[in-house]
Amino acid sequence: MDEPQKGRREFALSPPLISLRLTAPAREALTDLLRIRPRGSVVHLTMVPGDPPHPHLALRPATRGEVVFEVEGLPFVVDPESQAAFAGATIDHVVEDGFAAFQVEGPHLPQAERGLGK
Repeated sequence: MDEPQKGRREFALSPPLISLRLTAPAREALTDLLRIRPRGSVVHLTMVPGDPPHPHLALRPATRGEVVFEVEGLPFVVDPESQAAFAGATIDHVVEDGFAAFQVEGPHLPQAERGLGK
């Protein structure tokens, strides 16, 4: 399988900032989505403030100053304020009743809000 960013990188990779795990369905879905996104796009993970805070996933080009690291061959950015929450998390991609979504579970994430929008 071709890597989505091969020959299209607009950023330098750094060593992994945190430990993340992707399930096979998540890796496949993210690979497919990155392939059709603009050049230099990466997976951005952030925690959205609220009660409780909830995870958010976005695919967009990396901006200057963001630290991009690879997880299983895919480029990721986790904002500095969210790194502790996502440490050790697993990202999955599920399809249920015709709806697809990314889900994340981890030891430092609120368990009530696990879905991540596409």
